[in-house]
Amino acid sequence: MVALLSHFVARSFIRPAFLVVLSALACLGVRLELALGQNINDLLVLPPSPVTSSQTVMAYAPSDDKAAPYTSYLIDSTINSNYLARAAVFGDSTRLAPFANGMFLPSAIPVAGQPYYGTNARASLQGNGSALRLSAYSPATSSYRASAHADLVLDNAELSIGDNSVSTGFAVRSVVGTINGFTIGVSDSAFSDPSAVPETIDIAGPSARVTVFDAGITNGQGRLSYDFFSQREDGFKAVASIEQPIPEISYTAANESRFAYLPDFIFAPQYVVGDCVNGKFVERWHVQLGSVFRSLALETPAALDESEFGWGLALSGAYRMQLNPALTAQDRVMFSITYGEGISHYIVDLNAAPDTGDAMVNTSGSLEALPVFACYGGYTHNWTDDLRSTITYSHVDLHSTAPRAPATSPYRAGDYVAVNLVSHLKLFNSSKPDSEGQNMFLGTEYLYGRKETLDGATGDAHRLMLVFAISN
Repeated sequence: MVALLSHFVARSFIRPAFLVVLSALACLGVRLELALGQNINDLLVLPPSPVTSSQTVMAYAPSDDKAAPYTSYLIDSTINSNYLARAAVFGDSTRLAPFANGMFLPSAIPVAGQPYYGTNARASLQGNGSALRLSAYSPATSSYRASAHADLVLDNAELSIGDNSVSTGFAVRSVVGTINGFTIGVSDSAFSDPSAVPETIDIAGPSARVTVFDAGITNGQGRLSYDFFSQREDGFKAVASIEQPIPEISYTAANESRFAYLPDFIFAPQYVVGDCVNGKFVERWHVQLGSVFRSLALETPAALDESEFGWGLALSGAYRMQLNPALTAQDRVMFSITYGEGISHYIVDLNAAPDTGDAMVNTSGSLEALPVFACYGGYTHNWTDDLRSTITYSHVDLHSTAPRAPATSPYRAGDYVAVNLVSHLKLFNSSKPDSEGQNMFLGTEYLYGRKETLDGATGDAHRLMLVFAISN
């Protein structure tokens, strides 16, 4: 193990270190210069955020999946903006498949017989996850509650030192609006529970994370949802949602097309317990039981079709505890357990890979929905009020079957481990002592992943990351 790590560090960091560090400083310098030049402290106001402290901008941009556009209801509204500037330097022990888009996904780890197996270690500079959010809120004195949000995310900004490649790209992550408990637009699914996701520097998060974002960062889906008891900060809540069907079926023929007879139906009740601290609600613990029901279908030009029924349940939650009375920050435990058939679209390790669909065409030519079991657990420990660590373990099990078409053996299971150390500082404008200030993050993380295919072949990968981020 020591020899492996020595080889990994030498191949990944020593040779390209000088170039990577210069690139990172240049990238960050541009962002800081832009921020200072635009007088961010004067222009940007931090809106009320439902995001828990465990969901920091280290992993992904601020999000509010249950609040978000409509215009006539927002006359005389408060218009805010949030920004996140993020740069990460990382080294991988091998090359991951391109569909991972720079994220650490066990499904992207090559095994014998697959492309990139046995490739050398490499280092990269990544700007993925840098984001801008525009928000508008109805006046606090109005008789209705309305809001609008749009997120623009840098999703494909990477300089790879190992193969001298550069890529960039922007994506609209979500555009959604709410009024009196109704939500309409494009965003993550109501089946997800973002406040139960452990903090990771890797943007994708644990491999068993429930989300429709490809590789954990872009491409939400359309939804029309109603949030019961949305005015409550604690107690019983529930979301009912009708969402865009996106069947993902592997090993189809060129003349076959995927479709769904019905939209996806989701119901997600949640119970929240918290306290009022300095006039603000702080969650102590919550538990959520989400359910999804969906249609998966395949048809040919001859009007021949077959379909499968997909369903899934996801139990998740988080709990805060005060282990050190001398600290303001609280430790936190997070978990998620998901099981179902035909729900790969909702698991981050499965929703981008080509061989991990909701269903597949088997050797007999029949459509078969694939059972999925996915779970993770995470624990955040605060060393001080400004320094914390999170350890996360995640496992995904996909009951694949032999495909109809000759192909490499499909994904069967994957494991994910992440351990990090994050420093979180608040920066305030001395001329505005009452302002919310800005957040500065500096962190490092080690990740390990293992993948197994249906024929028993295995592969593993290691990643070391260093990240710097600022946000308001």
